Formats: sequence, structure tokens, C-alpha cells
Amino acid sequence: MIRVLNLAGNKLHGKLPASIGNLTFLTNLALGANNVEGEIPSSIGIENCLSKSLLRLELSQNHLVGSLPQWLGQLKNLVRLDLSNNFLYGPIPDSLGSLQNLSVLLLNGNELNGTLPESLGQLSELSSLDVSSNQLTGMITETHFSNLGKLKYLRLSSNSFTMNIRSNWVPIFQVWRLDIHSCHLGPSFPVWLNSQKEVNDLDLSDANISGSIPNWFWEHSSKLSSLNVSYNRLEGHLPSPLKLASNAVVDVSSNLFKGSIPLPSDNFYFLDVSKNKLSGTIPYNNSGSLMFLSISDNQITGEIPASISNNPGLQVIDLSNNNLIGSIPSVFVNCFYIKALDLSKNNLSGRIPADLGFLSMLQTLHLNDNNLNDNNLSGEIPSSFQNLASLERLDLGNNRLTGTIPAWIGKGLEGLRILRLRGNAFSGELPPVLFI
Repeated sequence: MIRVLNLAGNKLHGKLPASIGNLTFLTNLALGANNVEGEIPSSIGIENCLSKSLLRLELSQNHLVGSLPQWLGQLKNLVRLDLSNNFLYGPIPDSLGSLQNLSVLLLNGNELNGTLPESLGQLSELSSLDVSSNQLTGMITETHFSNLGKLKYLRLSSNSFTMNIRSNWVPIFQVWRLDIHSCHLGPSFPVWLNSQKEVNDLDLSDANISGSIPNWFWEHSSKLSSLNVSYNRLEGHLPSPLKLASNAVVDVSSNLFKGSIPLPSDNFYFLDVSKNKLSGTIPYNNSGSLMFLSISDNQITGEIPASISNNPGLQVIDLSNNNLIGSIPSVFVNCFYIKALDLSKNNLSGRIPADLGFLSMLQTLHLNDNNLNDNNLSGEIPSSFQNLASLERLDLGNNRLTGTIPAWIGKGLEGLRILRLRGNAFSGELPPVLFI
């Protein structure tokens, strides 16, 4: 008798047959990442040996439709239920709260609506709960977590939940990953996070939080490998250095933070402090492992430091819309893997360095609008730019560039999709090759 049926990751299609309920000794059914369609057959939940023997039901990444059936609550021994990334709709049935052995519940990436059943708070064995990316609404209260002492992985993001939690609430769980993106969590920073000492991955972005981040949060932050508090109204100063785990991903963009750009205390992988009110100069950075850096839309002054070249693995650099001055340094040539460089809307002046033409992986280059306070980028387009075989976007508009528009722009840069040269002082004829 078949006990484990794993056909995941194929190209199977069609509906699940009702006869699947006849596999009365089946413990594991895994059909994820196929093209299975239709509804979940009710034969799985009929009072038979299958409903008693089934431990794992994994049907994710298919084309299943219909509502979640109440009979799912009859699969009493179920340990893992994964119906994520389908087209299921309707409410989450209360009956799921009777699955007392359930450890993993993944319903994310569907079209579920209604509220989150309070009965899920009775699943004392639950370690992972993911209902993200649905159309769920309503209040989330302490009752939803009343017996979830083993909870380690919680994702409620991309719904329209409102967190109605007392400020002095102390959860009985210690989560590793907490994702409440786009839920209404504010107005103030959630005090109950002070009890969460094991968090590794935290996403509180777009959560209607205002005010400052308490000092106690930064005291616990050394275990964080991922922090996202973007798109709130947080204010105050960011600590410098930022004391997070090695190779951390940090996004504090689109807030009201002031002060200087914080230095990482260790090697960071991703740092986005854009769209705040930060000021001062770009600090010396010797982290070495940084791959993404964005400080755009702040009030940063001074010159671009040579220390940027200490991060040869940088793939994205966005310093746009600040008050940077001086010339564009040649140090960017040391960022061998750079794909996007945006220095637009600053006060940069002088010639564009020819060294930029040797960034073979560069796909996007924005040097436009460096024309404030009579400081301008000038000179001709470097002939070395014809070596930028990967270039897709080139914006040099609104500067004081001169000379002719070279014919190799249309002929040599075959991947170029967007070319913006307006507002300069180019002369001569338009290269006919641009229109072929």
C-alpha cells in the first residue's frame, strides 16, 4: 500500500480525482509545483482511514480553486497543511482550529477573504503560520495567539489586518521570523516586541507606525539579519553604528529619520536609508560585502568618498537627489559587478570619467540633472561608453554636455532601451542609426 505519494515539481495537470480518497494508508501527499486545477476533492475528508492517516497535505503552487472546505478540520492527525500559491477564495474555516497536531499552516498567496479565525489560537503545536498575500481583513487580537507557545514563523503581511494588542502584552512565543508588512500596527512602535529576543527576520514596513524607535529595540538588534521598517512615519536618529548581524539586510527608507547616515557595525549586504531627512556627508565605509546601497532623497552634502570602492561587490548604488558636490570619482571602476548607478539630481560637476565605460555589467546609468547652483557635468560623452554592452538605460539629461551625439550609441549599444539626452548643448546631426 502506498504511504507516501510525492509528485511535486513536475508538469502534471488536470483535476485531482475523487479516487484519491481510496488511498487509505496514505500519510504524505505532495503534489506541489504542478498545474493541478479544480477544487480539493471532498473524498480526502470523508470519515475513512485516509482522513485518520494523513499527516502531510501539500498542494502548493498549483491552480486550485474554490473555497477551503470545513472538512479539513477532520484531518485530525495532520501535521503540515500547505495550500499556498493557488487561487483559493472565501474564508478560512474555523474548523482548522481543531487540528491539534498541526505544526505548519501555509495559506499564503491565495484570494482568501474574511477574518482570521480566533480558533487558530488553540493550535498549541503550531510553529509556522503564513496567511500573507490574501485579502483578509479584521482585527488581530491576543486571542489569536493564546496557546501558540511554539510559534516561530509568523507572516500576516499583504492583508488589511488591524493589530488590536495591549501595550503591556507579553506573548508566550519567541518568533524567529515576524512579517506584519502592510497591516495596521501603529500608531506607536509595538512595545510587545521587547519580549521577542530571538527575532532574526523582522518586517514592520507600511504598518502606520509613527514616533521614534525605542532604545531597547536597538539593544536587542544584534541577532537581526533582516530589518524592514520602511514606509512608516518613524523619526529621530538612527544609531551609529547599526549593530545587526553580519550580512544583514536593512531597509529604513521612506520615514522621517534625521541625523547622519548610520555606519554598519559589521558587514552588511543591503542598506537602504533613502527618502528620509538625513544630512551630513557619506561616512567612510569599509564593510566589504555591501551589494545594495541607497541613500537617495536625503540632504547629504560633500563629495562622493573613495571608500565606496571598498565594496567591490556592489551591484546597486543610488546616491540621487542629494546635495553632493565635486566631480564623479573614478573609484566606481573598482565595483566590478555594478548593474545600476544613479548619481542624478545632485551638484556634481566636471567631466564624466571615461573609466565608467569599463563597467561591463552596468545596465542602468543615471547622471541626469546635475545642474543646480551653476554646477554642471560638462564635456563630451566618453567614447569608452561604447563598451557598455549590457547597458539598457542611459540618462544624461539636463547637464551641460557638448559635442556630437556619437553614432555608436545606436549601433554598439544593442541592448539600450531608454536614452535621454535632453537639456544639454549637443550639436551636429542626429545619427541616422538611432532610428533603425
